[in-house]
Amino acid sequence: MRNPSLKTKCTVRLQRSTTDKKDYYLFIESYPVYENNDPKPKRKATFLNRVVRTVVWDTKKPTRGGNYQPKRNVEGVIQCRSQIDQQNTIFAAQACAEMQDIYNKKALFPEQYKELQEQYAREQKAVLPYIQDLIKKKKETLTSGTMRLWANFEKKYKAFENRQTTTFGEWNRAKVEEFAAFIAAFKSKKVGKLAANSQKAMVGCLRTMLNEAYKDELISFNPNHVMPVIKGEQKQKQFLTLQELQTLSNTYCSKEAVKRVSLFSALTGLRHSDCVSLRWENITDGENPSIKFAQQKTKDSVYLPISKEALQLCGKQKDEKDKVFEGVDNSQTCNNIIKKWVARAEIKKNITFHCFRHTYATLQLSSGTDIYTVSKMLGHADVKTTQVYAQIVDEKKQQAANAIKLNNQKTKKITGPMKQVKLH
Repeated sequence: MRNPSLKTKCTVRLQRSTTDKKDYYLFIESYPVYENNDPKPKRKATFLNRVVRTVVWDTKKPTRGGNYQPKRNVEGVIQCRSQIDQQNTIFAAQACAEMQDIYNKKALFPEQYKELQEQYAREQKAVLPYIQDLIKKKKETLTSGTMRLWANFEKKYKAFENRQTTTFGEWNRAKVEEFAAFIAAFKSKKVGKLAANSQKAMVGCLRTMLNEAYKDELISFNPNHVMPVIKGEQKQKQFLTLQELQTLSNTYCSKEAVKRVSLFSALTGLRHSDCVSLRWENITDGENPSIKFAQQKTKDSVYLPISKEALQLCGKQKDEKDKVFEGVDNSQTCNNIIKKWVARAEIKKNITFHCFRHTYATLQLSSGTDIYTVSKMLGHADVKTTQVYAQIVDEKKQQAANAIKLNNQKTKKITGPMKQVKLH
């Protein structure tokens, strides 16, 4: 059966204004049009927001109403005496040709056209509600610090939209560059302009959001390919020396659970999220104790041998479903306790919980453990991530090499014959 849409024809028409009889509105008439699988044909009018006044009428082609049809050239363009009006009718003819092409493609390639229409409908989804839903989904798996980052990103995106709702169909290269420029110029009353690392983090959240939208088929092209790269500042990682770690171990901490979990991190390299989620079923006791768990950050399964000293820090074993480190609060509360603990030990460094992981990596490399093994112990997917610790160790080695200096004095030049010295 022949597709009825093949009969659809688009024509530029004129409609006289009801307020000014000299004005004629340009519109495209499409007939017959079949919508929503309705077998009954319809006549569809698409107005172009263009008005003409100097139409040339064809006196040889009268209409049923007693008027005349507009004169057209061989290409079907309505002729006008005014140059501006003529430009408007040329525009209408071009719009009519594009609309006719759409109807032709719809008739000849119905499946492809249906797919395009469905994609167009998906791209009309608003971006901000999608971001909010994405944050809700991530809430169960991400750390409190990362959730604060996403909450900050949501606020920045609201400021970027500024009450002008954007859809996924609008996200192209220009929109990406517009957001990057907005973040670079953003200023707040409290902290002023965003630091380079904060800018990088905001663009990173946008990248993640667009990746998720691409997976959900809300965009047909992922703008991440043209996303400008923002370089953050490489901050010096804080860590403890072996002597400082020993001092801290011998210093009183206001919360014993925080002390145990912090030292456990320094001896195993585990993140805060992995330590607090560790259960007794993840620990294998014996001559060579070990832990097996799924990293909270990457979801990768990790097998990690641990020392007997680290095992002792876990305390008395309980039910296998119980957490090993009970009573350990979120990372921010831990950091507040750690700050006072470090100050009590008279260590002049800004130490947070994550610094114990840095300490583990640095001490391992300093003791001669190869970087590949350290990378696996830390659960890094790429050894390049671990190389930053190797740079710290190399820097310390260079400082050690320059620590011993000789105060050389110039020797006097000896002139004349040398005296012979008898050796006894």
